[in-house]
Amino acid sequence: LLFAGGGACVMAVAAVDDYAVYFCGIMAGLPLIAMSAPLVTEIWRQNIPDLQRGYLYSSVSERSSLGGLAASVALALWIGDDLTRYRPAFAVFGLCMLGSAYCIAKIPSRALERPRRHPWSGLAWLWKDRTFGYVCITWMLIGVANLAILPLRTEYVANPSKEVGLGYGPWLVLLLIQIVPGISRYISAHFWGRWFDRANFIVLRIVLNLLFGINMLLFFRDDL
Repeated sequence: LLFAGGGACVMAVAAVDDYAVYFCGIMAGLPLIAMSAPLVTEIWRQNIPDLQRGYLYSSVSERSSLGGLAASVALALWIGDDLTRYRPAFAVFGLCMLGSAYCIAKIPSRALERPRRHPWSGLAWLWKDRTFGYVCITWMLIGVANLAILPLRTEYVANPSKEVGLGYGPWLVLLLIQIVPGISRYISAHFWGRWFDRANFIVLRIVLNLLFGINMLLFFRDDL
């Protein structure tokens, strides 16, 4: 339902040429899609053996990376310098979300137990299990920081002012912002998947956080 609702909102953005519809559709649709992540995780937990979960998910991640690369290039070719051509792109995105909703509905799953208390009672584990709480907090901080600098990355490599940016052209910006990270995810997916199946999750998360931090520091150092 979350994927279907998000897809319907995105389809509304594609169908109606109005800024109010665009704003409301994006503000409603993208959070619905994002909220589906815990439920998709639970579907994986119910249907995939523990010792194969990382490996199989890495296979899906590889294909997702290739699809993302192809979609990025296709979107750049389609829109070019004309931002008014975004609506067909949103239509395709919405159709993909509706297709995802159909596919997910076909996956076997068991209904989750209703919480005995209020829905936020699970947050108590943040202080009941200190290690889990520390991991969640650092994960959240790194995640927020990474999301916050995503638009700054594009601004940094594309801004023509040499005082604040590098002034690269659109295709080089696409290469640095989308294609290189996508290829890196594709190449490393199996490694991380295998490690997830065999290593301590806390250690794995610490290593990933360190790599995220190093990436954020090095990206904006053009003097290296």
